[in-house]
Amino acid sequence: MVAIRVVYASNWFLLGPVLPQVAASFHVGGAEATLAFWSFLVGVGAFQIPAGLAASRWGARPLVVAGLLLLGLAEVGSGFSPTFPIFLALRFAMGVGAALFFSTGVALVSQYFPGERQGLFVGAYYGAFNVGGALGVFLPALLASRVPWPTVTIAFGLVTALSALVALGGLPAGSDEGEDRSPPSERSRDSLFHSRPLLFMGLSLVGLWAASYALVEYLVPYAVSFRGFSPAGAGTIDGLGFGASLAGSSLGGVLADRSPRLLATFVTVCVAAAISVLFIPFTPGAAISVWVLAFGAFQGMGFSLLYLLPLKFRWVSPRTYSLGLGLFETLQVLLGSLLVLAGGVFFFGPGHPDAGWVYLALVTVLSLGTLLGLRSSRGSPRDPAPQGGAGTDSGGTGSSVR
Repeated sequence: MVAIRVVYASNWFLLGPVLPQVAASFHVGGAEATLAFWSFLVGVGAFQIPAGLAASRWGARPLVVAGLLLLGLAEVGSGFSPTFPIFLALRFAMGVGAALFFSTGVALVSQYFPGERQGLFVGAYYGAFNVGGALGVFLPALLASRVPWPTVTIAFGLVTALSALVALGGLPAGSDEGEDRSPPSERSRDSLFHSRPLLFMGLSLVGLWAASYALVEYLVPYAVSFRGFSPAGAGTIDGLGFGASLAGSSLGGVLADRSPRLLATFVTVCVAAAISVLFIPFTPGAAISVWVLAFGAFQGMGFSLLYLLPLKFRWVSPRTYSLGLGLFETLQVLLGSLLVLAGGVFFFGPGHPDAGWVYLALVTVLSLGTLLGLRSSRGSPRDPAPQGGAGTDSGGTGSSVR
C-alpha cells in the first residue's frame, strides 16, 4: 500500500511545474490554465461520498483498484487532448479516480493495522503521499525544459494504471470484505450525515487543505517567475517540503495515538502552518526553504490527525470509516478548490503574487473558527449513542477528541 500510495500521490502535483507549457500549448493564459487544477479537484470532491458509500457496500479494496485504473487511464488520455475543454474533462475524470482511492485507501490501511498503534501506521501511510508528491513535483520540474508536457503526463499515467494491476493481485482482502455484503444500516449512515461535529471538523481544515495544495502547485511558478529561481531549484525546495511533511505525518500519527487533547493539538499545528506560509514572501532568496520545510512538517502532522479523527466517534465503524472520511474530504476538496482557484488570481493575476501567501495564511486560520461549533454540538441528540464502532469515545454522545 505504501508503494501504491507513492504512485497515486505523484499524480496530484505534476501539473504545476509544467503549467506554463500547458497554457502555451492550448493558447490560454496562466490564470485560465489553473482551471485544470480546479477541474481535477471538483472530481475529487464530488465523488468522495459516493466512494465511501460504495466502499461500505463492497469493501475498500475494489474501490482502491478501480480508482487507480481510472486515474491512470484518464491521465494518459489527457496527454493526447486536442483541445483545452477536453483536457479539463479528462482532468475531472482523473479527480474521480483519485476520489475512489482517497479515503478507501486509508480505510484499508486502518483495517490491516487495527489497535493501539493504528495512528502510527496511518501516519506512515500518509507520509507515503508526501514521497509521491515530491516525485510528482521534482521530476516534472526537472523535465519541463527537456521534454514536452504530454510525455510527462502519459508516463505517469501508465505507471499509475500498472499499479492498479499490482493492487489487484497483491493486496489482501480487508476486514470489510467478509461474507456480510449487506450495506450499513440507515441509522448508521444517518449518524454520519447528520453529525455536526464531523461537519465542523471537516470545515476546520478547508483552509489548511487549500494552503497545502496551493503551495505545491504555485510555489514553482512563483519562485521561477518572481524570485529568480531555476525550475530545478524551485522544484527542489518544493520537494523538501514534502520530505518535511513525511516526518510530520509520522509524528502526527504518534500524537493521534497518545495525545489526551487531540483537538487542541490539531489547532496548534494548523496555526503553526499558517505562520510558516505567512513568512514566505518576507524571506529573501533560498531562505524561503526554511518556511517551506516548516509548513510541510506542520501540515503533515495536521493531516495525520485528520485521518484518525473520524475513528474517535464511537458510531464510526470500520465499514463506515471510508464514508466518514469521505465527508471530511468532500468539504475540504470542494470548498478548498475554490480557495485554491481564488489564490490563483493573486499568483497569476494583475496583483502582486506575494499577497497570495498572506491570503493562504489567513484562510488557514479563519477556517479553524468553525471548531467553535463543537462546543454547542457536543452531546447533541443528533449525535447518537454508540453502535459498537471502532472509536474510543468515553462518556456522552459526542466525540472524545478535545
